[in-house]
Amino acid sequence: MIKFQDLLRAMKEYYEKKYKDKRTANATEMEKCPKIVVLHTEETLSSKYNYNFLYEKAQPVHGTYWNDVKVTKRGMDGVFGCKISNLKQAPPLKRQNLLEEDGYKVLTFLKNNNHPNILNIFDFFLCGDKFFLFHELIPEILDTYVEARGKLAEFRARQIAHDVGEGLLFLHSNAISHRNLHERSVFIDRVNRVAKLGNFEFCKIYWLPEKQQVKPFKPVHSNSSPYIAPEEKQSAPYDVNKSDIWMWGALVSYMLCSEYPPSSDFEKFRISKLSSVSEECVKLLNRCLEQSPSARPDMYDILSDAWFEVYTTVISNPESIVVHDY
Repeated sequence: MIKFQDLLRAMKEYYEKKYKDKRTANATEMEKCPKIVVLHTEETLSSKYNYNFLYEKAQPVHGTYWNDVKVTKRGMDGVFGCKISNLKQAPPLKRQNLLEEDGYKVLTFLKNNNHPNILNIFDFFLCGDKFFLFHELIPEILDTYVEARGKLAEFRARQIAHDVGEGLLFLHSNAISHRNLHERSVFIDRVNRVAKLGNFEFCKIYWLPEKQQVKPFKPVHSNSSPYIAPEEKQSAPYDVNKSDIWMWGALVSYMLCSEYPPSSDFEKFRISKLSSVSEECVKLLNRCLEQSPSARPDMYDILSDAWFEVYTTVISNPESIVVHDY
């Protein structure tokens, strides 16, 4: 009889083999990435790249700088999505990261390296102040999914958390930090019964190959953003990976009670909002929402935590997991 702790250790080894540490190789390779393709006219999207918009490119929703439209591509079956961002109206840090720093490098990597828990990226172009990002079409996001149902049952929240966790581990093991994990960054694919991570414009290549260490970055979010880690509110460089862990824990809390936890006093939040949640879940959230970033687990530890015991069958049979309908 295999002891429970041995089973969890075996599960961690499984994920370490599945997501090998490729930070040095990929961080080095992404730095060589060519610049974004710049188009002189939007007509080139159709004449050269074969994309056809199914309807007029609608104006952005009031208060935003982007909108989503549906497209087809000659020679390919199906309908795709296109996120059109007006970078002139976008936050300056987003424009800077997307065009001049790591954003376009990460998108290039994701375009060439698909993962089942990452929104597929097909193409991206810059035309004037407009940024066109072509991706697989998944209409539903976690925001509307939770809004329609209220707080989620724990088994369903765990399934989404596991999917998002695998997507996040894929990024982290390839030297990428997401930096913008929240309810509008998770897409719910009901057809394939899977959750996928999207919204990569703030992503960073966090690994310094020459020093073999994490690169600190300055905060990008407003202090009023409910999902960010407390250290990001200090206006000082911080560990973006450990911030991702906080946001993952905050996202799980959001799914379970339709609210994000405060940046301090999680115990009070747990008593008032998570009283019906399992002890295993609460213990994991406690670890992820530690005030000290260095005390938080990494994604290998999280996915091999006792809360995910139901997934230990992947060790002997990766196809054995019971996936519930979304």
